[in-house]
Amino acid sequence: MHGDDVEFERRRELRNAVIAALEQSALGEYVDGGTMVTDDPNYNIEFRVIKKARTLAIIGDTLRSLGAGPDTELRVGSDASHKLYGDTA
Repeated sequence: MHGDDVEFERRRELRNAVIAALEQSALGEYVDGGTMVTDDPNYNIEFRVIKKARTLAIIGDTLRSLGAGPDTELRVGSDASHKLYGDTA
């Protein structure tokens, strides 16, 4: 997630909302998170998921409902990413 899209200070709010959604659906669990030192504050939140397509939909719906920005990407492994608002990148 990029700092231009969602304030860095909101990362815990977003993380906790996704954790709650995944716990409720029993489709995933929180693994870790961290920051990347770049020109803009960027951060990642990592989850282990079950039923990838359904879980990505839940995470995406949760993040969009909280106002995550248009540059937010959901990464699946090291080789695939999905834009929160749009096509697969």
